[in-house]
Amino acid sequence: MTQRVLLVKPPYVYYPLGLAYVASTLERARIEYDYLDAAQERPDLARLLAGDRYSVLASGGLVGDFPFLEELFTQARAVAPEVVRIMGGCVTRDVDARVLFEHIPVDYAVVGEAERSLPELLAALSEDPSRIPHLRGILHRDADGRPVRHLPQRRLDLMTDRVFPSRKFFDHACWPVARLPIPVLTGRGCVGKCTFCSPTHRQFVPRPLADVFTEIDELLSLVAMPQVHLMNEVVFSDPEMIMEFCREYKARYDLPFFCVVRADFDPDILPHLKAAGCVSFNLGIESGSDRVLKAMHKGITVSQSRAFVRRAQDLGGFTISSGFMIGNEDEGEEDVEQTVQLHEELNILSGISPTVPYPGTPIFRRALRRGIINDEYDFLRRLSSIYLIDFRSELWFTRDDQGRTLQPNLTRIADDRFPAVMHQAYQRMYRHYALREPRLELEGDRRVLRGACPVCGAPFQTEFTTDLTYLNRLACSGVQEGRCYNDFEFHADLFDLPGLRADLESLAGKLRDCRRIFLCGEPLVIKHMFDQDLLGFPPDRIQGVGTEQPHLLGHCLYEAPGGYRNPSTCFLPLDALAALEPDAVVIADASMHALELEDDLVLSGVPRERIHLLLPPGRLPWPAHRRFRARRLDRFPKQEAFAIWPAGLLGQRLLGERVLPADRLVTYADSACTTDGHTALGHPVCHPSRLGDFDFPVLVIASEPNFQDIFKAVQADPDLRSRRILRVSERYELFEMVPV
Repeated sequence: MTQRVLLVKPPYVYYPLGLAYVASTLERARIEYDYLDAAQERPDLARLLAGDRYSVLASGGLVGDFPFLEELFTQARAVAPEVVRIMGGCVTRDVDARVLFEHIPVDYAVVGEAERSLPELLAALSEDPSRIPHLRGILHRDADGRPVRHLPQRRLDLMTDRVFPSRKFFDHACWPVARLPIPVLTGRGCVGKCTFCSPTHRQFVPRPLADVFTEIDELLSLVAMPQVHLMNEVVFSDPEMIMEFCREYKARYDLPFFCVVRADFDPDILPHLKAAGCVSFNLGIESGSDRVLKAMHKGITVSQSRAFVRRAQDLGGFTISSGFMIGNEDEGEEDVEQTVQLHEELNILSGISPTVPYPGTPIFRRALRRGIINDEYDFLRRLSSIYLIDFRSELWFTRDDQGRTLQPNLTRIADDRFPAVMHQAYQRMYRHYALREPRLELEGDRRVLRGACPVCGAPFQTEFTTDLTYLNRLACSGVQEGRCYNDFEFHADLFDLPGLRADLESLAGKLRDCRRIFLCGEPLVIKHMFDQDLLGFPPDRIQGVGTEQPHLLGHCLYEAPGGYRNPSTCFLPLDALAALEPDAVVIADASMHALELEDDLVLSGVPRERIHLLLPPGRLPWPAHRRFRARRLDRFPKQEAFAIWPAGLLGQRLLGERVLPADRLVTYADSACTTDGHTALGHPVCHPSRLGDFDFPVLVIASEPNFQDIFKAVQADPDLRSRRILRVSERYELFEMVPV
């Protein structure tokens, strides 16, 4: 059989640079391959591996991708056992080989760089399998199925072993470069020795500048990139090479770029970076405690970070981002406080992360020895929840049957204090990026939120179209003018509005003597209440949550693999909630649905006097013309043809993941479609103005950010207005727009 490889990308959303290098390796070896992105469509292995099209299935990733890889290769073995299964990526290096081969049914694992190992393995499979035990950089199974590790592959010298990622392995025209950058590597590895990290290599090896610029030129010929992202652990380790890069980049391009630097670099490189076009950089500050920085082998001090940031801020024109970590080994409450204070002092763009002991890191090995982590496989199963988490409250409110948090406690803070200390630190750092002096006003048929950027104080405004109680990922206009360091990470909290804050305090006062409190309403609003401790009392006073959404019943707001959950946040039907005779039920809903939910609770048996609205009626301004409310649907209407507007990632995922029946889709609509012949996943795409030419009773709006704009356009078109209008959320929840 002709050797052909199916490359499968795990369902992460960022650019698959690692697989681009793998694809390039296959192209140089003249091995045919196809590429599938699991973030776009769920792999149908029974169909893909039928017949003899593929001889090899290959995938890989980081340790957080372990559950996906386990499922993928288990399914592949079941449907096509004759297809050779190969895994690569950091997961093969960082996870114990015995755990890897016991739970993931791969035939071989490529450990380290694939440029030499993968072609050698594929050649041996095709020509002489007896050579495989003698190959470098390969894990294989012995006769009893146990892993056998070969000698490590010799590391590439990128100055002589000149390698490039493939740009042919998928259609770059569809990649959303404005939101998800396409990275360029200036080298591989890192100069750091951090105990919490497992970099690609513990030594930085640069690429020739000529190769870097050749790659940038190729990318610019394919896509209109708004910014070049030099996205490796450090841009260059040698200041002279940084200066040389800056001189050459400035001579070649008039295009901004992003890079990663270290706080122990000489701040004198900053004017050169700025002159060359660097508009943003990341700096690994991590902690505000010198004691913790020393313990983690960071190799920098707080004073170095402070001096580097101040110099950049004095120069202006940079968006400075960083990462701050809490929960490090041997960290005390005073160290956490120093980190929060430094974060507030520097006033730069930064998230806060728990210190996760990823397999492959020194802190993971020590956590195993100390018994903080008892089982590597169990930890890998729950690691995906930590790795992809959006709401940090889940790390502290989700417990196992022994009361331990989802996030391991590596610190010297007592276990009973650990969740509260971590959560309070997260709250403070998150609050630092809240829109200042917010006010919500009506302008005709628009709700406009105004305030000031929390970093530079510049005036800010945006349309508030959501029914949630917050907005995320807001951007200050001062960034483009070089007046602000905050690129996109501030948010708006409606409870910062003066009237609503007073209402919230009044509600908290009414609930002061209640011990059996239940929450009911929109899950994301309930999470916001937990995240920001809106009611001001311990979470254990919340006895449960109620819902009208059938798919949530039996699930907890906070739950993760491995038996980690918070039983008091288990979603109950309204009648079951009423049977528990609550002292109070708080309706966590910012939409027009809140009053209907109150009536439903009363019909279910909850006394009306015990029901409290999180937002008092009429407190938020609503446009007078808004005559529609959203009614949740349990499932898609049967036997009805439909159209989807727009043809974006969400709309395509609805078909790829079989949320909606592909056989009944008539057309996509997208304003970017200007000529006939466009398709998405094999379905036609038309301009929205031509939707009236098609016969379908249901129109699905699949864009949460632009929903209001699309809905207004639908209502302005008499032909479309007569159709049944559904909207779908990023969580795949269906709503019907029903006249009030």
